[in-house]
Amino acid sequence: MSVINKMLKDIEQRESNSALHLDPTVKVENVRDNSKIIQRLAIFTIVIIIAIGAYWLIPKKTIIVTQKVAKTEPLITEPQVINPDIIEENSFVTNHKEPATPSDQVLKTEITKVESQNAKTKQIRVPVKPAQDEPVQDNPIKVTETTPVNKSSNANSKIVKPDLPKNVKTSSKVRQISTKTRAENWFNQGKEAFQFGLIEDAISALNKALVLMPTHIEARSLLAAAYYGRDQKPQAESILRHGLSLNPDVMRWRILLAKILIEQNNYQSVEPVLPKRYEFNANTDFWILKGTAAQQLGQHLVAKHCFSKLTQLQPAEAKWWLALGASNDALGEYSNAKRFYLVALELGGLSPNANSHAKNRLEKIGVL
Repeated sequence: MSVINKMLKDIEQRESNSALHLDPTVKVENVRDNSKIIQRLAIFTIVIIIAIGAYWLIPKKTIIVTQKVAKTEPLITEPQVINPDIIEENSFVTNHKEPATPSDQVLKTEITKVESQNAKTKQIRVPVKPAQDEPVQDNPIKVTETTPVNKSSNANSKIVKPDLPKNVKTSSKVRQISTKTRAENWFNQGKEAFQFGLIEDAISALNKALVLMPTHIEARSLLAAAYYGRDQKPQAESILRHGLSLNPDVMRWRILLAKILIEQNNYQSVEPVLPKRYEFNANTDFWILKGTAAQQLGQHLVAKHCFSKLTQLQPAEAKWWLALGASNDALGEYSNAKRFYLVALELGGLSPNANSHAKNRLEKIGVL
């Protein structure tokens, strides 16, 4: 019991001491260990610096490399010629698997070198500098290589040859085609404008077509017709004469020019435009214009020749028989004139003046 009492007393004393509220004489603050935090911050900043450096430095290197490659001139490596002896040994080694020897190892190294060189020259893309008016085309040059199948094909072994693109054309041909196409486009525009009555636009477009292709037959003919429709006959005549100076064998231009000259009563200029050397392939208009000009100039032999051709080409036309009769009448060949006048009256279709003229001539000759 004494021990227990002693313990209880000790407990009471402890409680009484803890009940006393005494102010502490010295305050001690808690000390924190900041070394670990500093180490973590340093590692984090180092990682960020490395990431930023990699982001800025690596792309710059690639850009510099690409710029150097772009600045260098395109180089085409010539295709390597494969040694048939090496290829034969290669095929022999691959087909016959034997234990490796020092000579076999040398052959293998040579074969690998040849294969690596051929792999480099299999396909080469040559960057072509585009022109100002032409689209950029990237035509890869393909390299085909053939290897012999067996030993017997050593003599027939082929050399590596580049397959050039087939669509390569000379610049002169391309210019001719493009010029012709542009001239046709201007002609079509002028033709449409002429059909819609836009004569000024038609003349402008047709002039541009002739600048590109001066020998364009339809464009020059339509341009002369446009000037003629505006009663600008000197301009039309100039256009046609310029065309004949470039190509004198265009009969269409000669016919149009002869029509303009006859309407201007310039009959003397028709004979040089429709000379005798073009009579072989002459059409109806050629004989009409030449016969009319000759009859007006009193060249009755020429007129008789022209109108006889017309009666052969169009025998049902009474006016040609009447003109042929007038030419024979002027030459004093009255028997032929009577016959031709009668044929014209029998066919009919003459104008009142022409009909009365034929009858009057027949009365004077003595038939009626």
